[in-house]
Amino acid sequence: EIMSTAASAADKSLRTSLENMVQQIKRDEREGMVIPSELDQDGKPTGYRFRLLNSGGRRAVDVDGAIKRYESRMAMAVMAEFLLLGMDKVGSFALASTKTHLFSVALGSMIDSICQTFTRFAIGDLMRVNGVDPKLWPTLEHGDIESPELKEIASFVSNLTDAGVLVPDETLERRMRELAGLPKPDEE
Repeated sequence: EIMSTAASAADKSLRTSLENMVQQIKRDEREGMVIPSELDQDGKPTGYRFRLLNSGGRRAVDVDGAIKRYESRMAMAVMAEFLLLGMDKVGSFALASTKTHLFSVALGSMIDSICQTFTRFAIGDLMRVNGVDPKLWPTLEHGDIESPELKEIASFVSNLTDAGVLVPDETLERRMRELAGLPKPDEE
C-alpha cells in the first residue's frame, strides 16, 4: 500500500519516514532503530521488517587502518616517523638512523626558535626592567640534541690520527671524555 503510486498522503509520509530512517543508519548514535514487532496483536504480519545487510566478512569500517594512518601523519608532522619503524615489520637500521638524524635536526631548529624568542623577549624585558647593560645580557641556549655514536667517533678519530691529520692533545681528550660521559682527568 505505501509503495503504490496511488498511496494516501499518510502512507506516503510513512514511506518517506521509513526511507529516512534506513538512510540515516550508521555507526554512531543512529546505529539502531526501535520498530514494532513484525507481527501485530492479532498475529498478522505488519509488513515492516528491518535487517542490516552484511557481507559476512570483516567489519565494514577498518578502524585500525584509519588509526594507523593518523598516527603516521602525526609522526610525520613532527619528523618523528622513526617511532613507527618496525611496527609493521618494515624498516632498517640505516633508515632509522637517517630518520632520527632528521628528527634531531628538526627538533634542534624548533628549540633554536624557542631559545631565540625567550632571549629576545623574556630575557630582554627582564634585563631592561632591572637596568642591566645590554652588553651583559645572557642568552638562552640548548645543548646537544643527539648523542653521537661513540664507535663512529672513535673510528673517525683513529683514522685521522693514523693518517697524521689529527694530533691528540688535552682538548681532544677532554672532548672525547665528555662525549663518552667519562670523568675528567685529574688536574695534577
